[in-house]
Amino acid sequence: MHLNYSKLKLIRATSILLGFSLIILFGLAWQAVQATRAHYAISDNVLREYAVLISNEYSRRLTQDIGYRGYFEVISEIREQYQNTQTSLSDLLLTSKSADLVEYIVSFKEETLSVYHGSASKASAIDIETLEQTLNDLDTATLGKRPFHAIHFIGSSPQTFVFMLINDDVIGFIVDKTSLKQKLAESFERAPLFPSSLANGKLTNGYIGIFVSLSDDSMLAQLGFVGEPFVTKVLEEEYGGIFEGMGIHVSIDSAINQALIIGEQPLLRLPFLLIALAVAAGLLLVAIRQIGREQALMAMRNRFIAEASHELRTPLAQIRLFAETLMLNRATDEQAKHIALSIINREAQRLGYLVDNILSFSQKAKNRHVTLVEENIEPIVVEAVEALEYTAAQLNSTFNLEIHDVVCLIDRSALLQVLINLLDNALKYGGSGQLVTVRVREQSDGVYIYVIDQGQGIPEEEQDKIWTDFYRPKTSRETGVGIGLSIVRELTILMKGECWLEPMASGACFVLRFPLFDNPFSQDAG
Repeated sequence: MHLNYSKLKLIRATSILLGFSLIILFGLAWQAVQATRAHYAISDNVLREYAVLISNEYSRRLTQDIGYRGYFEVISEIREQYQNTQTSLSDLLLTSKSADLVEYIVSFKEETLSVYHGSASKASAIDIETLEQTLNDLDTATLGKRPFHAIHFIGSSPQTFVFMLINDDVIGFIVDKTSLKQKLAESFERAPLFPSSLANGKLTNGYIGIFVSLSDDSMLAQLGFVGEPFVTKVLEEEYGGIFEGMGIHVSIDSAINQALIIGEQPLLRLPFLLIALAVAAGLLLVAIRQIGREQALMAMRNRFIAEASHELRTPLAQIRLFAETLMLNRATDEQAKHIALSIINREAQRLGYLVDNILSFSQKAKNRHVTLVEENIEPIVVEAVEALEYTAAQLNSTFNLEIHDVVCLIDRSALLQVLINLLDNALKYGGSGQLVTVRVREQSDGVYIYVIDQGQGIPEEEQDKIWTDFYRPKTSRETGVGIGLSIVRELTILMKGECWLEPMASGACFVLRFPLFDNPFSQDAG
């Protein structure tokens, strides 16, 4: 009887443990599903942000390719023939590369509308009455002094009229939609719309779809990948309103998520957790440990996002502030304008370095490749120093270069990024009013590059940790995302070199070593 009671207690205890384990595991399964959903939501947000970037870049191209190389070229030729050669509008012979954009040539003099066939092979019908009413309502006094203007009117279908003012007369042309569609395709195909730094420039426009619509939402052109649009940009007053009412709808192939998003897609743990029901007690510990790791990773990612956002906003705020200063003519003299432009240039460079670091970090797990060629070290060091001279001047700091004419096998862009990171850290953590020394020496076992600052140095217990992702010295008050030195080590190893922190009484001395030549029997660093 006592034995049966003991067995019953054991069964009850086991059932209670399994019941609690089941509840916990179901809770973890729910969290896993939610985490996966959150990841896909983040993926969609990232794709949406890139779609916004692509829509802005494509609309900028349209301004260049169609607005200034198209409309402006044609309107200039019409002005030249009409004013200088006194050619009648009915006899104009347009020879420019963009002449196919002209469907009709139009003049509006003393409230009289005249329409002539342009260079388009097939002219479609236009609503003369609507155009005439639109021009009658046009207030030419408000048009400003741009070389050409555009108005959009809707009769039987949306039409664009590009024109100029000659005295009080309106002279211009109706845009041929067939030719416009071809120009849209040429702007799409002439170069990648993704930044070239992404995935080593392998992301072509084949992963992008752009649907261009007119003001009545009818389709003008369908370009590239066909998919659900992530963003829609409706052009209004931008670029002088020459594309007003046109919509740019951008879609991106979700197959390239991994190339655009930092971090890998989290695995769905639901099957794993269902199997764990059979061995609940042991797997419960594994699950708790996994939760701890995920929370640490999430905290790390959140801190990274917060710090990266702060680092990116700072130069953007400066660029916007001084751009507005120039746009609103608040810079009263040439010196003030030069200072504003210098600050904009400096902050744009700084923003570029930050983006390069983030993109390099995102590619660490994707087998980034470098091309090792014989390069002279001196011009690369000089370029890195020149890139940070303005920052050094703001801190009242200077650079001391001790460079010998040395050649070794490196990747130029990778070494430049490494040096900019080290010099930026030296300026940031070394304090103001210091002398930052860059020393290059050739020895029997390789080429050595030293970057030495006059700061407080790095405590011994943190000297190994500074090379890890997201780590920043605890004693530092400077902001940063904590990936600079991680990228330095990664790129140095890829170039078959090594890097370390040299002991010093004060300050910090970072050392890079690269082999003089590609010796297959030499040991790679790291």
